[in-house]
Amino acid sequence: MPNDGVIREERWGQLERLRLFKGLVRLDGPERDVGRRGDEVDWWRLRERTDGRSRYILRLYWPGRMVPGKVIRMAERRLPGILDVLGAENCLIEIGNEPNHVTGMEGFGRLAKHAREFGLWYEAVLDGLRMKGFGNLGFPGLAVAEFAHGERTWGRITKDLMEASDWVGVHCYWQLPEQVEDRTFGQNWRWYARNVDRPVYVTEAGNSSCHTPSLPPVGPERQAAEFRRWCEAADDGGVEGVAFFMLDGSEDWAGFRLFDETIEALGDL
Repeated sequence: MPNDGVIREERWGQLERLRLFKGLVRLDGPERDVGRRGDEVDWWRLRERTDGRSRYILRLYWPGRMVPGKVIRMAERRLPGILDVLGAENCLIEIGNEPNHVTGMEGFGRLAKHAREFGLWYEAVLDGLRMKGFGNLGFPGLAVAEFAHGERTWGRITKDLMEASDWVGVHCYWQLPEQVEDRTFGQNWRWYARNVDRPVYVTEAGNSSCHTPSLPPVGPERQAAEFRRWCEAADDGGVEGVAFFMLDGSEDWAGFRLFDETIEALGDL
């Protein structure tokens, strides 16, 4: 879904072609009416435009590191209304995002010590949310690749916490065509399917070459072909679902937007 919550009108008509949606649930401000927080999707309209076969990943979001108690309190305020709209049985709750990112922008960092710090934090949040009655709780997708973000180091250290969760999120990104089938990049989910005894959901996937100025922009034909190849390579039963990044969003992230050709290709699979 969009990173800024704004879905262009023409996009709403394409949602029926898709079956898994991911949106932000912001915890970094005062309580607001459901669906009216900045960076959030209009949950009511999303439910109206999708059908009973759809599932929704609700990513709990806040900038930096929020203490476990506050995460739990804010989730208890924000989630029930959204779950009522979408149906709790249709929703997966992702606890954060890319805590291993090298910049530390999600509150931790790439090193082993950061993974251990996160482990203590995550266990407290996971237990607290369960005590409040929330289910379908998922370990957040990690930033991709060991050389950049220490992903495999984090994976080994936090494996027990992944398996203590109800499911595990994974991110799969590539920049070059040959990386679509690469198990470090496009097919990154395979490490988790092989090593972690939990259902795997790819909560972000796409071509991230827009972050590398020396690479040419990706056009509609190439994007559609790469996403189709990704689905074909992943079609062996190891992934429960994938939320490609991203349907729509702000101009500074425009390089990730899905072209109409891509949505049509995905809807045909």
